[in-house]
Amino acid sequence: MFNSLESWLQFLEKLHFKNIDLSLERIQRVAHQLGIRLPGFVITVGGTNGKGSCVALLESILLNAGYTVGAYFSPHLISFCERARINGREVSTEIFCEAFSIINQARKDITLTYFEFTTLAVLYLFQQAALEFLLLEVGMGGRYDAVNILDPDIALITSISLDHTNYLGSNCNSIAREKAGIFRRNQKVVYGDPVIWPSLLEEVKSLECQLYSQNRDFFYMQHEKHWDFVGGKERKNLPYPSIALQNAASVLQAISLLLPSYSIPNKAVIQGLKKINLKGRFQRIQHKSVHFTLDVAHNPASAILLAENFKKIKNSKRRYALVGMLIDKDHQATLAPLVPFIDAWWVTALPGERGASAEHLGQCLKKITKTPILLFSQLKQAYDNLICHLEPADDVLVFGSFLTVGGVLKILEEDLEGLL
Repeated sequence: MFNSLESWLQFLEKLHFKNIDLSLERIQRVAHQLGIRLPGFVITVGGTNGKGSCVALLESILLNAGYTVGAYFSPHLISFCERARINGREVSTEIFCEAFSIINQARKDITLTYFEFTTLAVLYLFQQAALEFLLLEVGMGGRYDAVNILDPDIALITSISLDHTNYLGSNCNSIAREKAGIFRRNQKVVYGDPVIWPSLLEEVKSLECQLYSQNRDFFYMQHEKHWDFVGGKERKNLPYPSIALQNAASVLQAISLLLPSYSIPNKAVIQGLKKINLKGRFQRIQHKSVHFTLDVAHNPASAILLAENFKKIKNSKRRYALVGMLIDKDHQATLAPLVPFIDAWWVTALPGERGASAEHLGQCLKKITKTPILLFSQLKQAYDNLICHLEPADDVLVFGSFLTVGGVLKILEEDLEGLL
């Protein structure tokens, strides 16, 4: 139907009258037409923050243990092909186009959202590859998310905090109930948040799930140069990963639940921790003599974690921030944790109806800081202006949304001629 991935994606954006349609009925009908029945071991990862980090670490460990693995991420930072990896390699644009054509024929007159169409294409490709493990990142919520058409063998919930409140509910207990929608009867559930919300516990009890909760059933211990995991299978003297230890510990608990059916040697865990393939999660890039820190933190909980990590960076001359956010986020509460560590702010508007204006973000910052604030209508303008102010040993933090981080990462990769 279309010869290019760009044409297909434009088609997907307009196919269904809603960008988000919380129902599984349509996607289940098309999945039935396609005969989607994946034989592999399925781990579905939900939660407010850290989903992509957990999927990437699971993928890294399982690949290092010698298994075949499909990993599904959302959203992407730069290239759409980042969303699906088979055995560690991104699916090509050509293969995606072929899969889209097959999904389009199977759906007939059934309309699908962008995410539903993409999910079916990825699941179809995973089925064709006959993979041993399927790692699925929930797009939003859980109960009505497209990946929930598959029954996971293990469900992993990373954390619960306020985000997407217009769809999932105005409080954490309501959000927890929606995220627990990925649970199945008698299933093993790994829960990485220290706070167990009543609605989630109700789902666990109702479905008679086996719950493994952080700080109750498993935990981590930090040391100067290494950390230890204590849980289903103790693993000591582990290297620090590029992701939060709360998420790494949840992954190791999930890995321990695979035993003894699957062999996961300690060497695979160590190599997996060292070789996580994930952009935009406290990613450090040196550009000339300046360091950039890129993180997709976009809500208060993730901003608090980002601030804890960013303040540990030493030997910075000055610290600047480049930020852009979507309109439906808690802007001031997300910006506030970083304020003590930033000497000046470059604030950009983001395109489209969902993009927050630079003026609005600037007003939020003026209420909580007296440091300089510069406003820009476009990300590239903000970046170009920021570059002119940088001196050796400065540190730049880029955060606020996938669009902001992805845009700057693309510019940096072009500046460095793709050597990253």
